[in-house]
Amino acid sequence: MEKRKFMDEPIVNVKDLSYQYPSGKDWALHNVSFRVEEGEFFGIVGPTGAGKTTLAMCLRGLIPQNFGGKISGSIKIAGVGTMSKTPGELADRVGIVFQNAETQAIGLTVREDLAFGLENMKVTREEMQKRIDRVSKLIGLSEFLEREPWALSGGQKQKLAIGGVLAMEPDVLILDEPTAELDPVSKSSIFDIVRRLQDEGVTIIMIEHEVETLADVADRILVLNEGEIAMIAPPDEAFREVSLFKDVRERVPFVADLMSTLVDQGAVPENRFTSREEEAIAVLKEYLEGENA
Repeated sequence: MEKRKFMDEPIVNVKDLSYQYPSGKDWALHNVSFRVEEGEFFGIVGPTGAGKTTLAMCLRGLIPQNFGGKISGSIKIAGVGTMSKTPGELADRVGIVFQNAETQAIGLTVREDLAFGLENMKVTREEMQKRIDRVSKLIGLSEFLEREPWALSGGQKQKLAIGGVLAMEPDVLILDEPTAELDPVSKSSIFDIVRRLQDEGVTIIMIEHEVETLADVADRILVLNEGEIAMIAPPDEAFREVSLFKDVRERVPFVADLMSTLVDQGAVPENRFTSREEEAIAVLKEYLEGENA
C-alpha cells in the first residue's frame, strides 16, 4: 500500500470545530481542536452522549453533508478540507467502521462486498483483485470470499466491514466502537487486526470503551465530555487522572486505578505509575520482592 506523504503537516487537523444537529437545542460539539500525526494511534474515550460518534462523522465528511445542521471551524484530513467535499470524494482519504457490522454489508458475497467501494472508485480489475487478495488475508477472510456476508459470524462481519474500508486504502482509518457488540474472542481478533495495521503505520483513530486495550496500544488519548475536550494526553498521563474520569463518568483501566491508589498512598513512586497491565505487574512484583527481602 503506497501512502501519500504530508511533510510537516498533521494528517488530521481539527480547529475550533462546533456542530449542532438540525433538531438539537445544544451544540453536540463545541470548540474541539486537535491534531493527529501520520502513523499515530489516537484513542477517543468518553461517556455516552459525549459527541464521539458525531466527531467521527464530521471527520468522515458525513457531517454536515448528509445531516445538515450548524457547523463552524475547520477539518483537514490528509490535506483536504472535509466540509467542502462529499463523502465519496473523501473515500481514499478517510474511512470509517461503525459498531453495527450488519448495516455495513452491501455485496452478495464477501468478494463483492470488498469490491464495492473499489468499483465506485473505478479501480482497475487487476488492481481490485490485488487489493481484495491482500485485504482478505489481513482480515482472515481469504477462505470465505464466496460466502454470503449474512452467513458470517459477528466477528467475521466486523472484519469484513474493516476490510471493505481498508480496500480503498484511506490515509486515515476511523473505528467507532468496532468491538461493542462482539464476544471476547471476536474482540480479541479485531484488536489483533488493529495492532497489525498499527505495525504497518496506518493512522488510526479509535473510539473505544475497552480502555485496557487503548492503554496498551494508543499513542494518545482524547477524553471527550459533553461535546468538549476534557484532556488529550499519552495513556499513562491521561489514565493517571482518575478523578477526571470519574467526573466524566468514564472508567480507567483497573491497573491504572490500582496504581494511582498505591502512588497516592506513597507505596509506589510517581515515576513508576503505569496504565499497562504487564508493566504494572512487573512494578508490583519488584516492590513486593523488595519488601520481603
